Order: sequence, then C-alpha cells, then structure tokens
Amino acid sequence: MFSLDRYRSSHPGIVRREGREYYRITDQGRHALEEVKPRLRDLVEEVLGHVGREGTDAPG
Repeated sequence: MFSLDRYRSSHPGIVRREGREYYRITDQGRHALEEVKPRLRDLVEEVLGHVGREGTDAPG
C-alpha cells in the first residue's frame, strides 16, 4: 500500500478530551503536489468539464 509518511509530518493533540493527530505537508510533499497539479487539473477538466474557480462554468 502507498504510504504518505514521506509527504507529511504529524504530531498528536487533544480536542475535547479526545486524541487527535495533526498533519503538515513536508517539503517533499509540497514538491510532489506541485508536480501533480497539472495532471489533476487535466483529469478534473476531463471529468467535469471546464469549471471556473467559483464553481461556475467559465467562458473559454
């Protein structure tokens, strides 16, 4: 299975007396995200069509 450990760091915390795990993206994760963004945009456009940032159809 694919592991996200190299792309994120974590630290424990407590919210309303419940244990939580908080995550932050690492530099390696930030780099990987920048590399994949264009492919993700292409995929989303292929599936949903061209959608503007506000969630409405954008001209073009």
